[in-house]
Amino acid sequence: MIERKLIGVYFPKGAETGGPEALHQLVDSLRRHGIPAVLIPMPGTEGNTPVEQYRPYNAPIDVYTQNLTHVVVPEICPELLKLHPNAKKYVWWLAAGDPTGLEHYSHLAQSKYAQQELKKRGIEAKMLSDYTSFLDDFENEPGEKRGIAYNANKGAEYVEPVKALLPDVEFIPINGMSRSQVLKTLSDANAYLDLGHHPGKDRMPREAAALGCVVVTSTVGSASVYKDVPIAEKVLRDDPESVARVVESINSDALTFWTKQRSYREKVFAEPYVFDNEVREIFG
Repeated sequence: MIERKLIGVYFPKGAETGGPEALHQLVDSLRRHGIPAVLIPMPGTEGNTPVEQYRPYNAPIDVYTQNLTHVVVPEICPELLKLHPNAKKYVWWLAAGDPTGLEHYSHLAQSKYAQQELKKRGIEAKMLSDYTSFLDDFENEPGEKRGIAYNANKGAEYVEPVKALLPDVEFIPINGMSRSQVLKTLSDANAYLDLGHHPGKDRMPREAAALGCVVVTSTVGSASVYKDVPIAEKVLRDDPESVARVVESINSDALTFWTKQRSYREKVFAEPYVFDNEVREIFG
């Protein structure tokens, strides 16, 4: 007998971050595999306006939650699984966290870091990653690039002393920008510096790599795991002098470092195919 599936994926409607986009990507991939799937707004977000940049995904939104055979929730709202006693239940760890009390559910991990953290607590999680998207309209090779872009909303306190050590280097904060402005900034920069904590496999370093930046990260969270961020240019964020030396070297010879990170870019470009394979293996 063929199993008839209807998969519901909860998401924070109106939120524009990496996690909600991954949830859109999951529904889109399921539907391309011929599996009926819908997004379900998390309680309290039903009236929010959908994010415009996610419209290209085939990910319809529905508030009707009856007859679901499978339910997927991000790690921020596992309590919603209790609403579906007869469905197969998944917690998708888009960021590492505490699985206490969730041992009886199935688990999916967006990053090797999250998968490893869950395993330390006795939970086996299958890999379900995500992918970067909609970057075709931007330059992705070294050219007339300049400066060091950095995320001013995460780890900026570690960047400030580096800036003080390199007064002749242009640092470009990414803050309060539209998505198109962020991508244009990354496309124009020599490098992207991210000294923040990475709770999952963060999207912006991958976007930066795809857009031709040399990527430099901290060694905190997912950035510490080579399979998540396979680059050599990782720095101790508490040591601004060593960070400054790396940044200065890249800024003066970006092409050499860009060439060294070729395998990272190839991994980023392969993400959609890896993701589709993971979806097929998990959901059939």
